Amino acid sequence: SERGGAPLLGAEDSSDDAVAHFYNFWFDFQSWRDFADADEYDPADASFREEKRWMERQNEKLRQKRRKEEKARMAKLVEVA
Repeated sequence: SERGGAPLLGAEDSSDDAVAHFYNFWFDFQSWRDFADADEYDPADASFREEKRWMERQNEKLRQKRRKEEKARMAKLVEVA
């Protein structure tokens, strides 16, 4: 997480504040990953500036999609915790 200090899972006798803190942290999880592995295009291969910008925009769209998928995955994981 970008914020660090992830709360522990807790126990059945954990306070309501600790439980709320746990769920708030994980439902609002912000990954430190940049999701560059989702890139389809290499802007260094572009022939001209507009093509490079287009490639960068397409890669950013793919990264955003991957971020959204990761956030949904984390939310589903927290729901069953």
